[in-house]
Amino acid sequence: MLSPNMNYLYNVEYFDGLESSGEGFGVSGMSMKERTRKIVEFPFEADTSLGALEKAKGIQSFELYTAYPGLMIGTGAMHDIDMEEALKNGFTFDYVTGLPYLPGSSLKGILRSFFPQKEKDEEKKEYIRSYLSNKETDIKAFMQWIFGDEKPGNINFIGAFPKIDGQAKRLLAMEYITPHASEFLNPIPISMLKIKPGVKFRFVFICKDYKVGDRVIVSAEEMTKLFKSIILDMGIGAKTNVGFGVMSEQMPKENKTCNSTGSGQAQSNIGNTSTSTTGDVITCKVCKRNYQRVFHGEIMTECPYCKNKKGKKSGGGKPVQKRR
Repeated sequence: MLSPNMNYLYNVEYFDGLESSGEGFGVSGMSMKERTRKIVEFPFEADTSLGALEKAKGIQSFELYTAYPGLMIGTGAMHDIDMEEALKNGFTFDYVTGLPYLPGSSLKGILRSFFPQKEKDEEKKEYIRSYLSNKETDIKAFMQWIFGDEKPGNINFIGAFPKIDGQAKRLLAMEYITPHASEFLNPIPISMLKIKPGVKFRFVFICKDYKVGDRVIVSAEEMTKLFKSIILDMGIGAKTNVGFGVMSEQMPKENKTCNSTGSGQAQSNIGNTSTSTTGDVITCKVCKRNYQRVFHGEIMTECPYCKNKKGKKSGGGKPVQKRR
């Protein structure tokens, strides 16, 4: 396993030397445990190719950090083999640079999914308007202008890429899931790969102002802030329902640095939360408890504690704890 490109290393060299027999797979040369260790400890170099985009007209970007427990992308790709110690999940690595990344098409799909898909989806319309200065914006027309319908959209979604400053860094870590044949018996640990907490990602778009006639309804800068707010509220990637894919504007305190090749593993603790700098806090009129308008990746229409639907907003726009 000598390739400097993780895409080739993970999808080709990782399986070199495997031999199939009637009883399953065998391996010659390096053990699966050692192969997996080399994947996890792989040092990624900084990529300068995105620098050429800086001069592109309409370029917009922002940077966010992965929070605990990390980020999974491309898990649906085939990478399964029935061997102990083998990594079982697919992963998305750039074909040229080998960096883990979120493709532009995936980024576009994530953002589009949080715009209203039905005419009567008032909760999502209200959610989008809450981040816009022009509260009278026609959300359906705005969505079609961004993403396209019968015609192509007007925004280019370049993707999200890890930003590596200085020397090569380790970006990956192991994760395990343990499905059970029964509720209490025979857990089956499955080895999986993830991007560790504390990795800085740069989200890149090519935007322009949304206009109706000659009037600017939503500027390119405001649109980019909207995209950022959605990602902070909702997360990205796979397994967001169990906490993966949470992004933060600040380096997580439990992960002070994304490790260089000579440092130890990043520290993290179960139960961490990330702070969102956008959104409203709702105070339930019945149980008097506060909760975030976006709760567990969903726009709340009732109190998650007592199920009361009559809440009142308080402290809109102030930092609140986002529960995952």
